[in-house]
Amino acid sequence: MTFDPFGNDSEIVEKNINGRTVTVKWDWGKFKSTDHFPVDDNLINWVIGQEQALNECFLCLDEWVHKLNWLEKTKWYEDWSSPEKPKP
Repeated sequence: MTFDPFGNDSEIVEKNINGRTVTVKWDWGKFKSTDHFPVDDNLINWVIGQEQALNECFLCLDEWVHKLNWLEKTKWYEDWSSPEKPKP
């Protein structure tokens, strides 16, 4: 059976919650909130994984800024400012 999730059909939703399979008849046409919609364990793991990925990105940005500040402080670019100057 095909259903229209933007229409008035009902769907049998089957999710894995706390290690158990939960089946809920979900009425797409009449629901007012997603309070009782079953959230799969994998979604929770995905959300937690996104938080970890964001933290790692911020750590990489912090390291990058630290390196740029060091390069600016040491003025590493002055040795490379002219093709005639000897290079380190």
